[in-house]
Order: sequence, then structure tokens, then C-alpha cells
Amino acid sequence: MREIKFRAWDEIEKRMIGWYDRVFTKNNNSSMLCEYPLKNISESYVKYMQYTGLNDKNGKEIYEGDIVKAWSTGSCGTFEVRWRQGGTPCFILYPAFQNGEMWRLHGTQDKHGNYYDNVEVIGNIYKNPELIKNSTK
Repeated sequence: MREIKFRAWDEIEKRMIGWYDRVFTKNNNSSMLCEYPLKNISESYVKYMQYTGLNDKNGKEIYEGDIVKAWSTGSCGTFEVRWRQGGTPCFILYPAFQNGEMWRLHGTQDKHGNYYDNVEVIGNIYKNPELIKNSTK
């Protein structure tokens, strides 16, 4: 079973908010656990991202909204990690079809835990949107 945790992007301060279970913030009738209180911020300015339960080749946690570089037999692609609701709920790589291949994100267990030796987090869609835009041209 994967660990359930989140992070959030603060649109006003332009920074990622890490989540912890010790700080409780109540804002606009919603509750969240985060590392600092969101001062007078509307819920619409916070973008939530769920942890996939997977780590990249460097051990970095992979979250929804991350931009990853992935390698397969002889080819490479740059993708956004997304949560797919319809059909089978799962995390997907978007755009899924690149370089003549269909790409997907799935868990693999090895002696180090859930590490992907062919995936590397290179940014996220809020701090580095140009990484994904440049890859789809």
C-alpha cells in the first residue's frame, strides 16, 4: 500500500508547500495540514498535488504535477505526471504517446523500495512549465 500524502503550490507566494501532520490550518471552511499558515488566501490560489508512492532514480518522491524525464529502449521523453479519474484511477504520464511509444507510470519493487531507474524528476508544472511546453513542440 502506498503512502498517502500531499504537497501544495501557493499561487500568491509562488512556492511549494510541504505537508506535515503537526500544523493544522483552517481556511474558508476547509482544513489542511501544511508547514506554514496560508495567510488570508483563497482556496483557488492553492494547487494540491498527491504523492504517487514512487521515487525517481535519485530517490526523489514523484508527485502529481511533477515533470519527469523517462527513458525506454532507445528513446527518451519528457512528461507531466497526472492523476487519471476515469476508467482505472491511476497516475499517468502526459502526453502518454511520444517518440512512437506509449508511456505509463507504474510501481516496481526492488531492494531499495519503489525507485525508478529510468525516470527522473526535473521540475514541476508550476515552477518550470517551459519544460513540458518545450517537449511537446
